[in-house]
Order: sequence, then structure tokens, then C-alpha cells
Amino acid sequence: MTETVKKTMDFAYGMLMSEQSCKNTSQEQMLYRWEHTLRVAAFGQQIARNEGVNEEALIVGCLLHDISYCRCSPNIDWREHGWMSADMARPFVATLNFDSDTQKDILFGIAAHVTDEANFDWKSSVLSQSIGDCDNIDRFDAFRIYDTMHGESFRDKPIEEQRSTVKTRLQRLEKLLTLQLATPTATELWRDRVAFQIEFYTRLNEQLSKGLD
Repeated sequence: MTETVKKTMDFAYGMLMSEQSCKNTSQEQMLYRWEHTLRVAAFGQQIARNEGVNEEALIVGCLLHDISYCRCSPNIDWREHGWMSADMARPFVATLNFDSDTQKDILFGIAAHVTDEANFDWKSSVLSQSIGDCDNIDRFDAFRIYDTMHGESFRDKPIEEQRSTVKTRLQRLEKLLTLQLATPTATELWRDRVAFQIEFYTRLNEQLSKGLD
């Protein structure tokens, strides 16, 4: 681990796991956010090494992409957290040993990782796109299946509503499976996770449908 990555990790952890952050949101939720951040950074390292992207810069962007969750509240539109994170990260990124263009790539990737739009003008790059790719790859991990179904009280829904939900989700996943990400490595990681979700929901759909047609 380089000094730049360690410095960034300490900064991000301090932002997400501070006493004030855990007052705004439960400590368990912030711990999940930190663990998500570490997984995203690990994907960044893997992609950078396979694709020749600036490894340090991509890891830094991944570590900082969600730091605004320390200020998030029910009154803040979740779609704005990328812009907020970039604004909060800007002074810190300026202290790192990156050239001006790389700093802007990092901040652009953080700002655009939610909606593909930033709140400042800069050109998109493989580095900036990869920050969002890493986040999206982790958003489709196995835990998110559980988290989504728990959050929507899936088990308490009538059987027909369960079947409808699963079929709609399968249709969406089939479309997502064909997406091309910024690099071949990211695309492979993405398709592996989406394919797993398709298999899960396909089997669930079969089980829910038995004896009902």
C-alpha cells in the first residue's frame, strides 16, 4: 500500500466512521458503507492492474466516492451524493501528488458515479468511468439481493406480487447483462455478478411458479 493510498484510506475512514457520521446514520449502516468502499477500491486495483490505468489514482477515487454519506440525511436526494462527495474530496485531493489532469479525472469520476453527470466541466476518461464501474460492480453483489428483498419486505408480499416482482427484475437484469463498461476487466466482473443474480431470480421464479399455472 502506497503512502497516498494509506493517507486516503485514513481520510475516508475518518469521514465515514466519525462520531458525527454515526449520529446521522446508524453505526451499522456506516460500517456497511465503509466495507462497500473497501470492496470498490479492491475492484479498482484489479481493473487498474489489468488495464494499465493509473492504479493509485483509481484506488483514491474509489475510496472517496461515497464520503458524502457522512452528511447524508433523509432530506438529501441520494442522486446528489456523487456531487457532494467530489466537493468534499476536492481540498484533500489537492494535497496528493497527482498532476492537475489526474486530480480532475478523480473528481469527475466521483461526481459522475451516480448519474454519469458531474457538477463541473471536464472530459470523461477511462479512469473517471472506472470509478463508477467499480461502484456498480459491487452494487450487484450477493448481499444486495438480500438487502433489496429485505428492504422491500418481499417475504410479506402476496405470491402473485412476488412473482411479478421477480419477473420484472429478471427483465431488467437481462438488459443490464449486455452493458459494456469502460474496460474489458470491468465488463467481465459486471457480467459475472449480473449473471449470478439472473440465476438466483430464475430459480426463485421457478420455485414461486410451481403448481400455480
